[in-house]
Amino acid sequence: MRWSNKELRDSVDSVGVPATDIEARWAWAAGLFDGEGCIVIYDKQTVRGTQYKRVFLQVNMTDQDVVEAFAAQVRGPGLQTKQPSRNRKQQYVCALHNEILVERALRGMLPYLGYRRSEKAWEALAVIEENRNAGSRRFT
Repeated sequence: MRWSNKELRDSVDSVGVPATDIEARWAWAAGLFDGEGCIVIYDKQTVRGTQYKRVFLQVNMTDQDVVEAFAAQVRGPGLQTKQPSRNRKQQYVCALHNEILVERALRGMLPYLGYRRSEKAWEALAVIEENRNAGSRRFT
């Protein structure tokens, strides 16, 4: 799903960030991601047994409008919902598995991330670059 400029503007504006200020939008997304997001690097294997690494990003929280705004900023595929366990609120998830979108999001947020999360972001970017240099077209 592609987000229109109006949807992006309306979504980001809903959390109080001016739609015209690109740096502020990335700083807002980075702040949210620093607190509520995660970068996952995991091993995968092809049918032929070749090992390689994959990267995905995820933000998970109970505030639907905030997760929607984050998804709009990173051009995510939209929201997934997590079935709440007993006596818990509904969880909303924005997950990026496409390495092109992951790279774009990390590069946009990187200047604004804290030390620990920026170290993991650089590690993830190195994995994406390694996949690209290996001639891998495993971008999903």
